[in-house]
Amino acid sequence: MGYKTILTYLPNARLAIEALAAAKAVAQIDNAHVIGLYVAPALRNLGATPLGASDVTGELIEQHQEWHREESEKTKALFDKAMGGEAFVFEWRHVDSGRPDPLDDALDHARNAELIISPLVGEEDSDFEDERIGERLMMESGRPVLLIPTGSLIQHVGRHVTLAWDASQQSSRAAFDALPLLKTAEHVQIVWVDPVMPAGQSRSRAADEIAASLARCGVTCEAVDAQSEGRGIGAELLARARDHGSDLLVMGGYGQSRFREFIFGGATRDVLRTMTIPVLMSH
Repeated sequence: MGYKTILTYLPNARLAIEALAAAKAVAQIDNAHVIGLYVAPALRNLGATPLGASDVTGELIEQHQEWHREESEKTKALFDKAMGGEAFVFEWRHVDSGRPDPLDDALDHARNAELIISPLVGEEDSDFEDERIGERLMMESGRPVLLIPTGSLIQHVGRHVTLAWDASQQSSRAAFDALPLLKTAEHVQIVWVDPVMPAGQSRSRAADEIAASLARCGVTCEAVDAQSEGRGIGAELLARARDHGSDLLVMGGYGQSRFREFIFGGATRDVLRTMTIPVLMSH
């Protein structure tokens, strides 16, 4: 059985296209209910709006609200176009928030879904309200998050999958959170980079047990080991995914939240910085 409730968080129209293509592809697997969400936040401060500063506070608030109404309408039009004609059910939600951080409201909706889909917002294309969307959804929602890089061509999600494994809590959660996609994949390669094994045991056997567990669930998979050779675990995972022809990387997300500033492990940071295919992360 696939995911039945998918929430697609769309911060603006500019970042919506790829995320909508991914949502459509995943929803088609088992006729999921797809929710498109736009949150219009309250004005944060006088100097930080998409329109710039104004000397009149009332005018600034009105301009801010109008900008978000228009952006929501443009994003909804893209959502309706992407989902129109599909057999699955879809709905649009616009939230006028009383809070300046749109993620506060987005998380309230996201925690009721089985899967969250969101564009990955880079520094070069983020507005003040868009920063670190993917990271916060992963760290605070308690749900698996499918992050979609901007500029990617999404035709399929999960036909060929690379699953990162290191026997940690995060990688275990990610593997089983991704089961609806893994079970319908043509092939899954399970990669353990730089495994440390007891004396006398082969590194090539490191991920055999998780491979056996997933196979019992109907996943067509094989386990392989890899060596990062100094270039980093994240880089090695992405290289393995590329060589495998994967259209999805599944991995645990490592990090912690301190006053909403995130400190990520090296592999998570490297993947988020350089990913070119969708990445499903669980924390």
